[in-house]
Amino acid sequence: MASTYSTLKLELMTTGEKSGTWGTITNDNEEAIEEAIADTGSVTFASAEFTLTLTNTNATQVARNLRLDLGGTSGGAQHIVVPTIEKLYIIDKTPADTITVKTAAGSGIAVPTGKTMYVYVDGTNVIDVITHLTSLDTTGIISVDDTTDTTSGITGSIHTDGGLGVAKNLFVATDAEITGVTTHGGNVISDTDSTDDLGTTGARWLNVFTDSIGDSGQVLDVDSSSVRLTDGVVFIKEQAEADADQDDYGQLWVDLATPNTLMFTDDIGTDKNLSIAVVSDTATQVQTSTIIVNMIEMTQAAYDAETPDANTLYIIVG
Repeated sequence: MASTYSTLKLELMTTGEKSGTWGTITNDNEEAIEEAIADTGSVTFASAEFTLTLTNTNATQVARNLRLDLGGTSGGAQHIVVPTIEKLYIIDKTPADTITVKTAAGSGIAVPTGKTMYVYVDGTNVIDVITHLTSLDTTGIISVDDTTDTTSGITGSIHTDGGLGVAKNLFVATDAEITGVTTHGGNVISDTDSTDDLGTTGARWLNVFTDSIGDSGQVLDVDSSSVRLTDGVVFIKEQAEADADQDDYGQLWVDLATPNTLMFTDDIGTDKNLSIAVVSDTATQVQTSTIIVNMIEMTQAAYDAETPDANTLYIIVG
């Protein structure tokens, strides 16, 4: 009886045949086994689909190799058709386009440009070798590209039924969409200065609980009918003058005077002193206080012609 061949095309000799050649055939079979578990075969595209076949010989065959190194010119998205047997492949893809690894009748697995994938031919189709890991530890970068999560429906998303623990930094190039509650034990930090927002014009945060808001020169924009402080005090750092005027806005600030004074500046740049002036009547020993909302420097002649306002401090000069 003549020899037969296995799925990977190892020669299976029958008893009594091939006298004197068993050693050579056995060596060739062992090399074929090595090819299937450790070797690399090269596939060179020429702007067309590439089909791999296995024939009845234990001589070297590209389709038998564990790793397939894809090269050449793809000329657009292409297929590499592998034999419809049970087999593992490592696909190392270098062409400029997506290459789908498939059987003649299967749908296959698409390998993105420049990526390496581990796939399995199950005797019908090409499928992923690994679809679940109980844990993953890496010191490098995990990239998510061109995939759609069935829960979020967002291309390039990561979905977890448990938690996502990040020991150091989590970088998101565009948007991080969170539908539940986010808790953290560290800092929420922007990687740019004065260009990032918490919330948007159409979607504001309901409540913000914070020990402090810094730093100097930044703006806290509260779009609400009121701002309520339920406990504590408001500290305002003193400065030399008000900031630039803004239409429809007034400024509350603290002047550098000693002791410093509370100031209000309207939208046309008029400074008003809000300090409380204490006046003592030496005759009655009664102290009265008035809120000074304006301060004007003028000459004595101008003051004599003025109708004094109780909440204005007049400073006579000249």
